[in-house]
Amino acid sequence: KEKAAKEEKEKAAKEKAAEEVDSLEALMRQPGTPKAVKTDGLARLFSKLNLEEKLADADAWCQKMGADSVSDLNGYEQEFVDHLNLPKIKAGKLLKELGSAATTSSRSVFKMENIARMTKAQMKAHIDALENHIMRNERLAFHFTSKEIADIIIAPESHGLRASKAGQLGGGLSVCKRPPHELGWDKYGGPQWRSAIGKALWGEKAEDVRLGNKDAKKLEAMFVIKIDELFFNDNRRVLPGREAVLIIPTKFLTAHGSDHYLSKDHIVKVYDLSSDKEQAGVAGAMAEGAASSAAGGMLDQ
Repeated sequence: KEKAAKEEKEKAAKEKAAEEVDSLEALMRQPGTPKAVKTDGLARLFSKLNLEEKLADADAWCQKMGADSVSDLNGYEQEFVDHLNLPKIKAGKLLKELGSAATTSSRSVFKMENIARMTKAQMKAHIDALENHIMRNERLAFHFTSKEIADIIIAPESHGLRASKAGQLGGGLSVCKRPPHELGWDKYGGPQWRSAIGKALWGEKAEDVRLGNKDAKKLEAMFVIKIDELFFNDNRRVLPGREAVLIIPTKFLTAHGSDHYLSKDHIVKVYDLSSDKEQAGVAGAMAEGAASSAAGGMLDQ
């Protein structure tokens, strides 16, 4: 009975999330609203406060002033609210929300920390602790890439994590809904973990991310990001057959030129999952083991 009640509650939450996403999409299609709200987080904020009629004006002001996201309004909150000429109570609510956004946002300065030494239990405890640094309506998600690309993403001139222009579900930013320890994390990112996460995220191409293979570098670094639970719970954006993969559509990202990005304000931490220099021998042994297993067909992909 408890299991059935839990499943029913989860189903209701997902249906509600889908309805809210539909409402947000409808808001963005209203006359006078830009085809794509360019200021990251603004549409969601104004929908929450029932300020839909002010969204187009607010977005235009942000773009004129050079604000790419809501957190960029830090220090300019009063000027922004005054521009909108809101009733006193609504102005107060908006100021409060903007203050919360400024408090929880990062300063877009990141350092990649190596956590490859962590055991599965340590990884779980570490990720669980990060939950304390996000808001109640946010969820943690994960994005894996190479260290080379990670350095580009966290560079001062970067706009954040860039979305694909095409691909599954029409393109967007691909993130993982499950943390490493739920996908069989091995200390130093060993072959068992690579096999499990490869199947979960890459499907038929899982073999490519095994140690020693062509896309092995795509699991060198991990971004821990915070996203609105509204998007996290929208099952329509989950990749069919790969329940751990969520695609955030470009219309909910920030546009820069012809590309769309999840701004750096959403980054909680960035980690190096690769073996460090003193573990080079371990990595080499793992690569040999992975190559041997692949050649012998020990893992069904």
